[in-house]
Amino acid sequence: MASAAAAAGGADDKKAKEKSSNKKDDLLTETRGGEETLFACMVALDKAKGHMSWQYAYGKVLLEGLVGVMVFFNTCRQFWQIDAQLFVWRILRWFAFREPVAAVWGYDTFNVILYVIMGILGLLLVGAGVLGWAMHRQDAPKWASHVARFVQLLADVACVVFFLAVLDYLLFPLSCDWQHTPQMHLYFTDVDCAEPSHVGTMVAGSIGAVLLTVASCMYQVSIATCNPIERSILASPSPRVRARLAAATFIMIFFWNIVSFSPKPASLIVVVGSGFVWVTYAVFVPYYTPHINYMMCGNWAAIIYVQLLYTVLAFSPQRTDLAFCRALTLNVLYGVWPMYIGGFAAAWAYYALRMRNVMKYKGADTRKSQLRVVHRFGSPAEVELLSRAMRSFDLDGAIEPAAADAGELVLRAGLLTFNNNVHLLVLLANFNLEVRRDAPASRSQLLLVSKSTPKFVERYLVYRTMQSQKSAAEGAENSLDLHSYVEAKRLFRSVLRLHRGTLMRTREFWALMLKQDARAGRIEDALMELDTAVERTYRAYRKVLDRTPKNGVLLKCFGTFLEDVKNDMRSASKVYAEAARLGLAGGSILSMDLDFASQPGKPEMLLSMDVNDDCIVIINSEGLIMVASSGAPKLFGYQKAELEGQNVSMLMPQPFSGRHNSYLQHYKDHPDQARILDTVKEVVGLHKDRTVFPVTICVTKLSGVGADAVFLGLLRPLTFSRSDVRAWLQPNGHIMCCGPMFSALTGIESSKLLGKNVKTVMADPHAFEALLARCATSTPEDFEAGRLQMETDVMNKYTGRVACHVRMALGGSLTTRLFVLHISRVTDTDQNLLVVDEAGSVTFGTVELALMLGYTLKDFARLNLQDLLPMPMSVSHAGFLRDAPPSYPVTSCRAGSVVFLQAANGARVPVRLSLSQREEPAGLKHVARITAATDEDYLNERRTVLTVLYDGTILDVDAGSEIFGFPSSSMRGRHVAELLGLFSDWRGRSGGANMRLLMLALLDKESEAPGAAWRTTLISPGTAQQLALGHDGGPDAGNDTRRSVVQQGRLQPKLVAMQVSAVGHGMVAATVQPADA
Repeated sequence: MASAAAAAGGADDKKAKEKSSNKKDDLLTETRGGEETLFACMVALDKAKGHMSWQYAYGKVLLEGLVGVMVFFNTCRQFWQIDAQLFVWRILRWFAFREPVAAVWGYDTFNVILYVIMGILGLLLVGAGVLGWAMHRQDAPKWASHVARFVQLLADVACVVFFLAVLDYLLFPLSCDWQHTPQMHLYFTDVDCAEPSHVGTMVAGSIGAVLLTVASCMYQVSIATCNPIERSILASPSPRVRARLAAATFIMIFFWNIVSFSPKPASLIVVVGSGFVWVTYAVFVPYYTPHINYMMCGNWAAIIYVQLLYTVLAFSPQRTDLAFCRALTLNVLYGVWPMYIGGFAAAWAYYALRMRNVMKYKGADTRKSQLRVVHRFGSPAEVELLSRAMRSFDLDGAIEPAAADAGELVLRAGLLTFNNNVHLLVLLANFNLEVRRDAPASRSQLLLVSKSTPKFVERYLVYRTMQSQKSAAEGAENSLDLHSYVEAKRLFRSVLRLHRGTLMRTREFWALMLKQDARAGRIEDALMELDTAVERTYRAYRKVLDRTPKNGVLLKCFGTFLEDVKNDMRSASKVYAEAARLGLAGGSILSMDLDFASQPGKPEMLLSMDVNDDCIVIINSEGLIMVASSGAPKLFGYQKAELEGQNVSMLMPQPFSGRHNSYLQHYKDHPDQARILDTVKEVVGLHKDRTVFPVTICVTKLSGVGADAVFLGLLRPLTFSRSDVRAWLQPNGHIMCCGPMFSALTGIESSKLLGKNVKTVMADPHAFEALLARCATSTPEDFEAGRLQMETDVMNKYTGRVACHVRMALGGSLTTRLFVLHISRVTDTDQNLLVVDEAGSVTFGTVELALMLGYTLKDFARLNLQDLLPMPMSVSHAGFLRDAPPSYPVTSCRAGSVVFLQAANGARVPVRLSLSQREEPAGLKHVARITAATDEDYLNERRTVLTVLYDGTILDVDAGSEIFGFPSSSMRGRHVAELLGLFSDWRGRSGGANMRLLMLALLDKESEAPGAAWRTTLISPGTAQQLALGHDGGPDAGNDTRRSVVQQGRLQPKLVAMQVSAVGHGMVAATVQPADA
C-alpha cells in the first residue's frame, strides 16, 4: 500500500508538472493583451474594407465635400435666402439631414432621431466590443470577420463620409441664445434651453459627439498604413494628421454651435477652423494618392468660400436687406465650383513645388556626412512626403529601382537629421519589408522603435508592420525568415508536448484497466481526461498546421497521432501521403529565407551558401546558439540538440573561447564598430573530441541592433593544397593546428606538432623568429601586401632539408590575432612518404599516399605493411624486413624497379620506391619515398623490344633493360637466330640464314590473332658467340659445340614469350619478355 501510495503521489506530481507546462505553452489558450486586442480589432476593421474601386473612392470624397458645404449652407442659419421649393434643394438638403429634420418634423422628432443616432453609436461601440472579445484569442472565430465588416461599414458612414453632418446634428441642441434670459433655442424658438429635458438632450448630444469624434480618430488610425507601395486610393501614412483633423472639426463645430447666437464670432470660428483644415491638408498631404489630397483641399476651399460669404453677411450693415442676402446666396452657387477648382489647383502647385526637392537625392553621395547636407528638412512630415517619390510604378506594378533608391536616401537622410525619429523608422521598416523584401532589416528598424518608447499611434503602426511580416512569411512557399523559423520551432515543440501528454494519458488509462480493483468512477474520470487530451491535441495540431501547412515533419507527427491515438487510419494515410510529397524539410533551416544576393556588399562566400551541406550557426547577441544547420554536426561532431541553446564559444579553442563574449558586448555597446561582419576570415574551431581544426568563417547580421542583434555564421573546413602548405600559429609561434600537408612536409604527425614552436622544424630558427617578431608589429595592410615572407629550408624528419618559400598571413580578429603560415616548396617533388617499423606497422604516412591508395589518413595509420602488398608478397615480405638478403634481383623494389601496392579496393597501384633506414629510440624504422608509376613503366622494365630486318639482323634494341641478366644493347647487330630458339630451329631446318619466310608467317599469324605470343628460349650473346664458332667448323660442328656447352653448364636458355608486329618496310618488332611476367 505504501508503494502504491508513493506511485500515486508520483503520478499526481507528474500530472501537476505536465498541467503546469501545458498551461504555460498550451496553444489553445493563447490570448492577447488589452492593447494588442485593440490593435487586432483595428487591423480587422482595415482588412474588412476589401478592394475599393476608384469610382467609389472619388465619389466618397466628393460626397464628403458636399456634406460639408451643406452643413454650413442651409436654412437653419440666418441670413441665407434659399428657395426651399427648388427640386434640387429638396434633394441636397438631406445630405446635411439636421436641417430637413428640424424644418419638417419639428423638435420632438429631432430628439427621437438624435437618440436613434446615439443608439447607432452604441451599436457601433457594442460591435467593436464584440469584435474585441472575439479578437482577444489568437484563434479568432470566423464570424469575427462578419462583425468587422459590419462595424467598418457603420464607421465609414458615420465617422468619415457623414462625420460633419452627424456631428452637427448631435451638437445642434447647443445652439441657444446664451446671452439673454430666458435662454431659448435659436431654431426651436419655443424650447427653453434651461429646461431639464433639453439639458438632457444637450448632454446626450455632447457625449455622442465626443464618442463620435473618438471613434472617428480611432477609425482614421486603424485604416492608416505605412506601406510605401500600397495601391489603395484612400491609403494614408499619416494617422496622427487625420486624427488631428477630426478633433479640429469637432472643436470647430462645438464652438460654432455654442456661439451661434452671435453670427460674427461664429462665422470667424468656422473660417479659422476651415482654413486650418485646408492648410493641414495642403502641408501634411495625409493621403498617398495626390489627387485625393487635392480634392480634399478643394472641398475645404469650397467650405471656406461659403463661410467667408456668411462672414460678409454677418459683418455687413446690409444683412437685414433681403435683396443683398439673396445676392450673396446666389454668389455661393456661382462661386463654389471655381473656389473648389482654385483650392485643388493651389494644393497641386504647392505639392509639385515641394516634391522638386527630391531631385537633389538622385545620384547624391550616400555617405552619412554628405546625406545630412543634401537638403535641410523642416520636419519629419516633410521627410515622409519627399519619400513618396518612390511611388513610381512600372507597367507590372513594381516600384522602379531609381525611384526606390531616391526614396530610401530621403528616409535615411531624415533619420540622420531627426535622430532616429520613430515614425520615420516605421516607414523605413515598411520600405525594407515591402520594397527591398528584407524582413531582417525591417525587424531591426522595429526593434529601434520599441526602444524609443513610441506613442499609441506608432505602436499601432509597429503592430501592423509586424502583422505584414507574418503574412509575408506565411504567404511565401516554404520560405521563412529567422523570426518565423523560431516561432515555427516553438509551435512544433508545444504541439509535441501535448502529443506526449496524450500518450501518457493513454498509458495511464490502460494501466488502470489492468488493475483488478479499479473503480468505475475512476475509470470514467480517466476516460474523460483521455478524451479531453485527445481533443485538445487534435485542435492544437490543426491550429499549428493552419500556420505552417508545409511542414512535412509536423504532418508526419500528425499522421502518427491519427493512427496511434485516434485510430483513424484513413485520415492518417492521407496525412502521410502529403508529408511524403512535401518531404521532411518543412520548418527546418532549409525553409528559411537566407537570400543574400539582394543585399549589396555581401561577400562571395555568403552568396554561394548551401544550407544542405554548409555549417550554418545562428546566434543572438548573448552568443547563444538559436539555430544550427545539419552541416554543424558533421563539422564539429555535436548533435544539433547539443548545440542549440549553448554558447557558441564551445566551438572555439582558447583564447577565442574566453574572449568571444567580450566581442559581442563590444558590438552591443558600439554597433557602428563591427570588426568581423561581412568579411571572410581564417580561424580555428574546436571539435567535440577536443581537436583543433582550421575553418573559413563569414559572419553577417541577420536582424536587430545592439542587444537585439541576431548573427549568422557560415563555416567551411579549409581545403588543403599540396602547393600551399599551411599551419595556424599563435603570435609566439606555437602551432595551434596544421593540415596533413604540413605533416607530410615535416615528417611529423599532426597530433605531435600541436603546441610545439614552429621554429623547431626550421633549418634557420633565428631567421624565422625574426619574421615572427616583425609579424607582431605589422598592420593588416602589411600582411595583405605580402611583405612578411622569406626563403628558408624546412627540416623533414626522414628526408632532411626541403627548400621552401614562407609567407605569413593574418587570421583571427584584430584584437586576438593568429598567424597563418603558408609554405610552398621551391621544387615540386613527389613527397609520398611511408615509414614502418620492424614489425611492418605503419608509423607515419603522408596524406597524398593515403589518398592514392584510397584510405583516409586516420585509417591509413592503422595499417600494416602486409595490408598494402598484393599476394603473394604480403605473406612473404615480413621476413625481408627482419633479415634482408645481401643481394636482390633487378626487379626488386630495393633496385628501384616498379612494383605494385594494393589499394583499399584491391586494385594494384604501380609505384617506384626509394628505401632507406633510420635508427630511433623506439627501434629501426624503414623509410620509403614512393613515386607513382604506370603499368607501362612496369612492362618496360620487364621486356625488350628488338627491331629485326627480314634477313634476321637485329637492327636496334631498346637500351637500359637487364631483365635477362645481360645488357640488352649487346644484342644489337647480331642475327636473331643466334639468340632466340624459334629462329635457330628455323635456320637448322631450312639450312639458310634468311628469315624472311618465317617473319612473314609470324606476321600473318599475328594479324589473324592479335596479341598472339610464341614461347621460345633466349640465350645470352656470349653463349651465342661460342655457338657461332662451332658453326664455322661445318654443319656438324655447331651441334657438337652446343652439346659441349650444355654439358659444361654454361648454356642456360631462358624461357621467354615473344610477340611480333610490323614496324616498317622490311622490318619487324619482336617484343621479348620472361614467360612468367
